[in-house]
Amino acid sequence: MSIIGVINTSVEDTVYSEDNVKLQINKADVGNGTLFVTKEYLAWKPENREEGVSIPWLKITLHAISSAPSRSIYMILDFALKWPGVFDANGQANGGNEAPEVEEDEGNGSDASLGSDLGGSELHLLPQNPNAVDHIYEAMNHCQRLHPDPNDSISDDEFMEAEEDMANIQNLHIDDEERFADAEEN
Repeated sequence: MSIIGVINTSVEDTVYSEDNVKLQINKADVGNGTLFVTKEYLAWKPENREEGVSIPWLKITLHAISSAPSRSIYMILDFALKWPGVFDANGQANGGNEAPEVEEDEGNGSDASLGSDLGGSELHLLPQNPNAVDHIYEAMNHCQRLHPDPNDSISDDEFMEAEEDMANIQNLHIDDEERFADAEEN
């Protein structure tokens, strides 16, 4: 779940920040703002609002460098991001003044985007400076490694079973130079 509210980042926790970054949610332009890559979450604060959005690392299913719509960071979240007053339930950026609220998607796949088909949202971060894309991506990789997915880890029991299986494998090296003498040649 993301948090809509005032973005408070400390210098110690901020790994990277970039001004003039456009945010798109499910291909709808939300606006320009400042991106913060922190050890605990990724945050974006629009230029014209007090509150921004922060997304914990475990809620980002995928992040990559994209060339469409231009060189950018592409992300899929594991929930449907709704930001009343900024991004409405129909997937449109808007300028209303409703109270901020975020709802989990029920997984009905109502949007036409890939993220929505997976029960989440697609985000693009488009920095005004295209050279910043590589820096943002590396900072995101660093922070994502600080928060490994607990569902992707191998359990101690599975590790011990794998060690036992490896101990039972024998070296099948054959020193016979004639081992392929009866093979057919084409």
